[in-house]
Amino acid sequence: MTIYRFAQFRYNTDNRELISAQQSKRLRRKVADVLAYLLSHQQEVVSKEELLNDIWQHGEYRENSLVHCIRELRKHLEDSAQHPVFIDT
Repeated sequence: MTIYRFAQFRYNTDNRELISAQQSKRLRRKVADVLAYLLSHQQEVVSKEELLNDIWQHGEYRENSLVHCIRELRKHLEDSAQHPVFIDT
């Protein structure tokens, strides 16, 4: 079991649970995969191509899926694309 702690959050990779002081959320599989990947590479700049190759090996709509996952993660983390704290694209 891996539990990441960052800011006010804890993320459990085994059950895909994102926990904050206010609530606990179980993330969809791909959203959880993106979060786990970013957390495991948090000292690095991760390219879109790297995420697509490592998480979406195949599939016609993988780029759109990645965009949707990032948007969903930002919502869960209460992050903003205009003023990012956790995910800077």
